[in-house]
Amino acid sequence: LRSADLAAVQMTSDPKLTGYRAALLEKFATYVHGREPLGLTVTSSWNSPASGTHRATLKVTSSLAGSKSRELSVALHLPPGAAPSAPVPCVLLLDHRGWANMEPAAMPDQSYWPLALIHAAGWAAAAINTTEIVPDLAADAARDPGILSLDTGLRDASRPGAVSAWAWGASRAADALTRHSMIDGTRLAVIGHSRSGKAALLAAARDERFAAVGINQSGCGGVAHTATKVGERVAELFRNFPHWFAPAWNDYAGREASLPVDQHLLLACVAPRLAFVNSATQDQWADPAAEFRSCQFASAIWELHGRRGLAGGNLSSLPAPDTGLLEGSLAYHLRTGEHDLGVADWKPFLSFLKARLAV
Repeated sequence: LRSADLAAVQMTSDPKLTGYRAALLEKFATYVHGREPLGLTVTSSWNSPASGTHRATLKVTSSLAGSKSRELSVALHLPPGAAPSAPVPCVLLLDHRGWANMEPAAMPDQSYWPLALIHAAGWAAAAINTTEIVPDLAADAARDPGILSLDTGLRDASRPGAVSAWAWGASRAADALTRHSMIDGTRLAVIGHSRSGKAALLAAARDERFAAVGINQSGCGGVAHTATKVGERVAELFRNFPHWFAPAWNDYAGREASLPVDQHLLLACVAPRLAFVNSATQDQWADPAAEFRSCQFASAIWELHGRRGLAGGNLSSLPAPDTGLLEGSLAYHLRTGEHDLGVADWKPFLSFLKARLAV
């Protein structure tokens, strides 16, 4: 953390740093992500198949928009041996690619959501389609803003962006998963790639039920340090995806160093829980150096909680490709290759979870 940030934390009389964390989250809501959706009631129910996909249907109803409603689905695949007498931990994937990529029998890319690998590690695998919450592309969102169409709260520059709504959806999935008889709700992780990595980080920062988060190549507005990153910056984000963040953030395009908060402070809000940050060597748009820089800056918060932050090697520079600093509660891994989520990203993340949230 910057010296002023660290001094503010060290001066607090709150041993759990909850007041400092709440103040940071309030700033991110004001300047970056916008508020969470308002006036929404969610009910859920699970189907009960003997095998295959368990699915929860979440009905989202608005008290502010004439009791209109939308639905959000949660897909769940349990490993062999899961039973109410032996509940298993669960990793929730936030997926922006649509349901066609999330049905195991038809998935064209098994590596993005490798169910067999996740199950072999002893974990259940759950997923939500974030485009059911808010569409990924601005043109689609303009035609139908999804669940945000139910949110009529007027908040001007701090109205919720898509990332805020996706993170809200992750927490609603957690509501359903923690009520499932075969899921160990104390060992719930969330993971996302790219824009879904931005949402996974925000979900874990807000919601302490997530014992761990995997943040995969999340870049600008994710874990990358905004003020010093190269590649995609605030102006490019708003030019390409103007609905992802609160309008207030665009006021800092070209003057990111003036932001009242930066992304290392959002990462710090996950502490003392587990955070696994993953970058790719050829993903300069996301900027691995800036993602690592946020880990360096945030590591001190884990130490103040009595946990190890970054640990396991030289903390002053990027690790060699296909290695990382993996021995603390905050971990950083650098993979060879381009912007993607695959087995080479899942394996170190699952190993990290196994070492700290033993099955």
